[in-house]
Amino acid sequence: MRKGLLFTIFTGICFSATAQNVTLTGKVSNAETDSVLLQIPDNPFDARTHKTYAALNEKGEFKLTLQLDKPVLADLTNGEDGITLFLQPGDNLDLKFSADDVVKTIKFKGKGEAENVYLREQEKKFEENEDYQVLPDNIYMREEQFSKFIDAKKEDQEYFLEKYISKSPLSEAFQKYAKAQIDFTWANDRLTFPDLREKIVFAEKRLVMTPAYYNFLKTLDLNNPAAFMSPVYNDFAMNYLQHLATEKNFKKTDQDYFYQLFELAKNKLSGNALNLAQARIIFESCKTGHIGFTDRMLRDFNKTNTNPKFAALINEAYEANKKFAIGSPAPDFVMTTVNGDTVRLEDFKGKLVYLSFWETNCGLCLMDMPYAQDLAKKMEGREIVFLNIGMDKDEKAWRSMVTKKQLLGVHAFGKTASQDLKKLYELKENPAYFLIAEDGTFLNTKPKRPSSHGSTDEIAQSFGKAANTATALKK
Repeated sequence: MRKGLLFTIFTGICFSATAQNVTLTGKVSNAETDSVLLQIPDNPFDARTHKTYAALNEKGEFKLTLQLDKPVLADLTNGEDGITLFLQPGDNLDLKFSADDVVKTIKFKGKGEAENVYLREQEKKFEENEDYQVLPDNIYMREEQFSKFIDAKKEDQEYFLEKYISKSPLSEAFQKYAKAQIDFTWANDRLTFPDLREKIVFAEKRLVMTPAYYNFLKTLDLNNPAAFMSPVYNDFAMNYLQHLATEKNFKKTDQDYFYQLFELAKNKLSGNALNLAQARIIFESCKTGHIGFTDRMLRDFNKTNTNPKFAALINEAYEANKKFAIGSPAPDFVMTTVNGDTVRLEDFKGKLVYLSFWETNCGLCLMDMPYAQDLAKKMEGREIVFLNIGMDKDEKAWRSMVTKKQLLGVHAFGKTASQDLKKLYELKENPAYFLIAEDGTFLNTKPKRPSSHGSTDEIAQSFGKAANTATALKK
């Protein structure tokens, strides 16, 4: 396990259990803080956690008690280092470790010992052993070779689990979780191999996999409740739906992409698995999808969802992100061009707007500059405005650079106060880019930077997109 605070995704596991106390006691040597922290994620989509602290006495000892009605994965830390624990109702676990290297020094004793020793031993054998890693070397394999490698790894993991069960009493809930973790780690590695290989192996074209390569997908129980607790299941479910979307020629740049994922989930998943997948799709759509399709998905989801926590989470995400959702009006503001003209963002309606916020002393901004000039030349004569807003405190420095370099596009200095512009567009850093449709609504709040591969194609495919989406929403 890497050093640092680890937020484990927890989605719940449907094993019937009555709420019982879980007690953790232990002793910390070389303590980095005066307490230990136990964190259990509140939901499957962000880093918020339920936190429980236990103070250390003068000997470094602690005691921590909480109630659980189901098994959970929890992160125990003291300072920077930590470890993931599997906890079940009724566990009474004693731990001893050194805070400067929790993973290597931790010792378990008591009820819950066998499950957590297995996690540590499994991690040591398979996650810390380079022979079992996809990266860096095995990503260069071809289809047949990689299939043999990843299938052999799965067989070794299953044998390791079976051998451990024969020697140590592991709870039924844990056995199901451990098996699901193996299954979906294997499946996710297999599924994402072509994409990952394409990103890493630049010298070769993307591997075209044989149809038989994906037969492994038919062997999985996607609705297995034990899988919902597996951290990798959540990622696999999303990757699987995206794989199905690719097969149907849906593209991530399509305005209804997340809506199509939402609909695909209905065909492959049911019950809690469907709730989980659709909740995550809506959550992602709130940040990057079209506001109209998000509305439609929310209405549909609220009719069938049985998990009130999911409903609360995605409605909160919707309210927090709808201002910048695709299809929402881009906030208007007043600016003064380098030529001294006063204009508003609304003045450019009827044209596509590639909006950038930048500063003369920003390294990334300067790196993007020649690419931005090239992009403007390629789009010359088309109905697009490259609108560049200087965010410098020193207006003279901005004016000097724009004039001397004869920068293309519309260059303006925010007449609206700089701090107000930052709030208006929620700017965290520069450069920041936005793609605004002809009707003044957001097409993309994080388009490719001018220096990014494919930025020209992304813009070329954006003309008239808002109108096409509006038509689709009326269907």
